[in-house]
Amino acid sequence: MGKLLKVLVVFIFLFSIGALVLGIFNFGKREMLIGRAHELEQRIINLAKTLEAKDPVFEGIADYPERDTDPVTDRVIDNPGTHDFWNSYANVLEVTGEATMNLDTDAMRLRLRQYYYIDPATGKTVKDPLRGSPRTDGPDTMSALLDQVQERAVAQYNALNKTRNELTQVRQELIVTIREVNSEKRLRRENLRRITELQAQVTRLEGEKTDLERKVAQLEREKADLVDQVATLEADLGKAKEEFEDLKKQYASLQKRYEDLLSGPVATAGTRREFKGDVASGVISPGAKGRILQADPDWAFVIVQLTDESMVELLGPDKDQPLPEVEFMVRRPGLDGEAGDFVTRIRLKSVKRDGSNLAMADNLQNWEQIPVNSNDEVFF
Repeated sequence: MGKLLKVLVVFIFLFSIGALVLGIFNFGKREMLIGRAHELEQRIINLAKTLEAKDPVFEGIADYPERDTDPVTDRVIDNPGTHDFWNSYANVLEVTGEATMNLDTDAMRLRLRQYYYIDPATGKTVKDPLRGSPRTDGPDTMSALLDQVQERAVAQYNALNKTRNELTQVRQELIVTIREVNSEKRLRRENLRRITELQAQVTRLEGEKTDLERKVAQLEREKADLVDQVATLEADLGKAKEEFEDLKKQYASLQKRYEDLLSGPVATAGTRREFKGDVASGVISPGAKGRILQADPDWAFVIVQLTDESMVELLGPDKDQPLPEVEFMVRRPGLDGEAGDFVTRIRLKSVKRDGSNLAMADNLQNWEQIPVNSNDEVFF
C-alpha cells in the first residue's frame, strides 16, 4: 500500500510538472490569441468604415441631351435621329457621400466579441439541438455582424464592377463623340476658309465695280463735255435754227434747275471783272473758304456754302461788287489718294447776296481726281 502511494505521488508530481510546463507554454499563445482577436476587431471596425451602410439612391433629374446621329448636310432636320446611350446609363453610380458602416461603438464592439448566441430571456448560451454545441449564429452575434459587413462588401464590389462596365460604355461613347466633333471641326475650318476666300473675292469684285462705275461716270462726263463742244461748234458754224433752239431749251432747263437748287432766283454775277489779285495782294487770303453742299456729276456743277469772310473778300463789305473770275480748289480731309487729299478745282459762276452765302460753280473735270461729295472742303 505504501509503495502504491509512493508511485501515485510520483505520477502526480510528474503530471503537475507537465501541467505547469504546458500552462507556461500555452500562456504565450493565450496572449497571442487575445492580441490577434483585438487586432481583428479593430481592423474589422476600420474596414467597415470604408463600406456604405446602404445602397445609394439617385434623387436627381436625369434629363440628358441625346447625341445626334444624322449626318451634317445643308438639309434642315426638325427631329434628327438620336443615340439611346442614356437609356442604360446607371445614374446611381454617380451618387457620393453615403454614410458608411459604424462599428466603433460600445454596442457594436460587444457584438463583435459575442461569439456564442445568448438567449436574451435567460441570459444563457443557446446550444445547437443537432450538434449539441453552443450556437455561433443568431442575432447580436459576431457572425451576424460579419455577415452584414460581408453583404455590404459584396454590394460595393458589384457596384465597382458595374462602374467599370459603365466606364467602358462611356469611353466608347466618348470616342465616337470625339471623332464626330473632330470631323465636324475639320469640315467647319474648311468651310470658314472657303467663306473667307469668297468674302475676299466679293470685296475685290466690289472694288472693281466701284472703279468701273467711276470710269463710267468719268466717261459720261467726258461725253457730256464732247456733246457740249459739238453743240458749241455747231452753233458757231451756224447750224440749223432747230438745233440752236434746242440748245436754248437745254440752257433754260439747266437755268431752272440751278434756280431750284439755290431755292430762289440766282443772282447773276453782273459785269465780271478780271481778278488781278493774288495771295500776296491780300484780296483773297489763302485757307478754307467753305464747303460743298451738293454736286451734280451729270451737269458738272456744284453748290457751295461760302464763309462770311469769303463773301466779304469776293463782293466787298456791302456785297455790292461784281463777282471776280476766281477758281477754288476742293479737298477731302483724311483722303489718301494719288493726289493726297486733293479732289478737283471749281470756278465760281454766281452767288446769292441774300445772306445765305450760296454760290454756284463749274466743276473743272480735267482737274478732278475723284467724284466730288457733299461736305468736301473748298479752299484757296
